[in-house]
Amino acid sequence: GALDGLADGSVLVQQSWADDEDVAVGDDITFEMPVGERTYRVAGIVDDNPIVVAPVLMTLTDLADAGFTASDNVLILFTDGSPGVQDRLDAVVADLPVVTVKDQGEFAQEQREPIDQFVLMIFALLGLALVIAVLGIVNTLALSVIERTREVGLLRAIGVSRRQLRWMITLESVLIAVLGALLGVALGIGFGVALMYAVRDQGLEVISVPFGQLGVFLGLSVVIGVLAAVFPARRAARLDVLRAIATE
Repeated sequence: GALDGLADGSVLVQQSWADDEDVAVGDDITFEMPVGERTYRVAGIVDDNPIVVAPVLMTLTDLADAGFTASDNVLILFTDGSPGVQDRLDAVVADLPVVTVKDQGEFAQEQREPIDQFVLMIFALLGLALVIAVLGIVNTLALSVIERTREVGLLRAIGVSRRQLRWMITLESVLIAVLGALLGVALGIGFGVALMYAVRDQGLEVISVPFGQLGVFLGLSVVIGVLAAVFPARRAARLDVLRAIATE
């Protein structure tokens, strides 16, 4: 059925609802309304739309006859984009303080604000996670140096310089940080794709991977690895060779 087929006594239903209820165009369906049961004929089946909350659409006359009262009304006007339209609409609703007129960009910005706030919260949690990651790498390397004290002493005894030893531990730290970052990126993208498929019925059908930000984070992981290695590398370089070799 076509959209213009909607008339009093008929309804349009969304595809998912029609599939669940096993109804087709031309079927009669009965609903329990505030004033009692009402029967309507299915005039058409429309694609699911996340903006349209109700799975069944009917005329305002049928809604009023069924006992529903008006609540929020949305009027969508399609214009040619002439500059005077916004001013005329503002004048119409000037005496209605609870009514605002927004163009597509303003509406999109309004919808984007809570998402931006959520993203800021995610970045704050990310910062906390970075601090925890640095402490975790420092702890791991410090324990590694302690457990390999004898090995460090032997390396120093065969001619490895303090600088070379510091670079070795720094490289180990960077590898830990980068591998952790790569694993996190892979898991994050995987969970993002899975979440997109889980909510695709709500209109979220496109996933955008911020490759630029991911590159920045991977570069940041290298910096974190270098910073996390400062204390363990300095401690290893300052070990006394003879005492380190004698360590059991």
